[in-house]
Amino acid sequence: MKLLLKISVIGLSLALLGACSSTASPNASSARVAHKDERTLGYFSERGVYQRDKIANGFERKLLGTTRKQHWVLQDFYNINGKPQTAPFTVIDERALYDWDTMPFIDGPVQFYYPDGKKQSLITLKQGVVTGKREVYYLTGEPFQVQTFNEQGRITEETFFERDGKRLFTIQYNPNNAEQSSLVYYDDTGRSHFASAENREQVKALADKVQAIMMELELEVYKQSGQTPPDNESALAEAANTM
Repeated sequence: MKLLLKISVIGLSLALLGACSSTASPNASSARVAHKDERTLGYFSERGVYQRDKIANGFERKLLGTTRKQHWVLQDFYNINGKPQTAPFTVIDERALYDWDTMPFIDGPVQFYYPDGKKQSLITLKQGVVTGKREVYYLTGEPFQVQTFNEQGRITEETFFERDGKRLFTIQYNPNNAEQSSLVYYDDTGRSHFASAENREQVKALADKVQAIMMELELEVYKQSGQTPPDNESALAEAANTM
């Protein structure tokens, strides 16, 4: 399934200033199969193009069956080692069966995994709308990014963490339009500071650090799955390697 580790902080910190890993069970899911119908639906290339034949560095999509409501339960796997890319998840539209971008059709939680089996991220959707918490993890299983969404799918808060669990910064959003309303960053002692023109450089440094970490995590997926990163990520890959 298509997964984008989006970071809204890149660019937002400067806009604000201008205005002023553990291993999880691959079956851990609320997707309940009432009627079994296990079979491979097809394969996807590393860029998400559907095809009938298996390719070494792509993905396999399996149908596990249907729920009591006659919704489909799917699960995606890495072709390189056969390990799950996701836990079982439920889709409410038949179009999702052969579409790599299934997010608009999901109802319930989805757990993603790194190719080595460690948890990568967790997101919950209600009929295609993100709700509650969305979490992205380091390879150690510790949280890197935690977002909170309201019932309308609008982000209300976002926090980024160091590998040791220390907070880097927290962003608050206006729930009416999802625009950033404030940014608080944390120094080495854990003390919080509101972003301002006076600490512009500190905030920019943290934003750059978060961007590099995110690229490092994305590149780890490509590396473990034997895939080639897009050309526009090569510069960020170099930055991640210098961390």
